[in-house]
Amino acid sequence: MMNASQYEDSLRKLKLNVYLFGKQIADPVDDPIIRPSLNAVAATYAFAHLPEYESIMTATSHLSGKKINRFTHIHQSVDDLVNKSRMGRLLGSMTGCCFQRCVGMDALNALSITTWAIDQKYGQQKSRTTSNLKAARLSETTPRTFGPVAFRPHLSVGLAFS
Repeated sequence: MMNASQYEDSLRKLKLNVYLFGKQIADPVDDPIIRPSLNAVAATYAFAHLPEYESIMTATSHLSGKKINRFTHIHQSVDDLVNKSRMGRLLGSMTGCCFQRCVGMDALNALSITTWAIDQKYGQQKSRTTSNLKAARLSETTPRTFGPVAFRPHLSVGLAFS
């Protein structure tokens, strides 16, 4: 599982082309306007490594059997959903802001449900397993959202990533 420092390092390696308020940002990771959002995302990685929050912030992947960050987990039970809610409340109370990863987590779970429904209709269990395994591997090994909603560079307000 990636930690907060590894998350930040992974962003630095991306050589992002970022615009803020119509101007290009030379170093988006250390930009004072972007940094609070980055810190909130980094907290989602940091808290997963704290023993006192492990049961809320991590889960065991049903695909790989490995301990993963809950933000990359495909929900398997009511307990998973309860812990998802607890995780959101914990991070919201600790960061005091949006921590930027909920949409990605919900999208992975929506894809899992959708591929399952397709497989049920067409009888293609292998495609679901393959698709979910690829999604799980990708989600377990790559960082999620960098920052707020992206906009085109010519707009006067917002961020743009390319």
